[in-house]
Amino acid sequence: MLAIYLAATIVGVALVGASLIGGHHDGDTPGDSELSHGDHGTVSTLASLRFWSFLLAFGGITGLLLLLVAHTAPLVGGVISAAVGIGCGVTASVLVRRLSSVRGGTVQTGALVGSIGHLLLPAARGVSSRVRLTIDHAIVDLIAVTDEDIPAREEVLIVEMKDGVAHVTRNPAREKV
Repeated sequence: MLAIYLAATIVGVALVGASLIGGHHDGDTPGDSELSHGDHGTVSTLASLRFWSFLLAFGGITGLLLLLVAHTAPLVGGVISAAVGIGCGVTASVLVRRLSSVRGGTVQTGALVGSIGHLLLPAARGVSSRVRLTIDHAIVDLIAVTDEDIPAREEVLIVEMKDGVAHVTRNPAREKV
């Protein structure tokens, strides 16, 4: 058992170390694995190099400690080290997959045209204001200009984006009501 635990520890620690140094490009990101096909369940976790790296590293270290320090029976030590390895492998694989699926906060200004927002300050020709939008569950405030007098808190439509400034008008859909 000592040889198995030692080999698992050496291989696992080497793989985890290489993953840390190499930037985690081991096929664990969604869509990279041929076996995943969009499924982020058991098959993609078991096919993950990260899962096996952590299973070997932490399962091997646990087995070594149980054998050499705690002097547990080989069967008990094997079961405990396998459980710890599987737990660490699943946790690492799922955690990194979820963290890597979080999207950034960059918004393309052209995509804002046609969006509805509310003026935070009164606006008039030649006087800039601020418009607040909700885009993908995030609040975005922009500088706004207009060719008409619009009071604060009025619902507006973005008709043009130029150099990060929103050209707005009263929301025509709101006026029909």
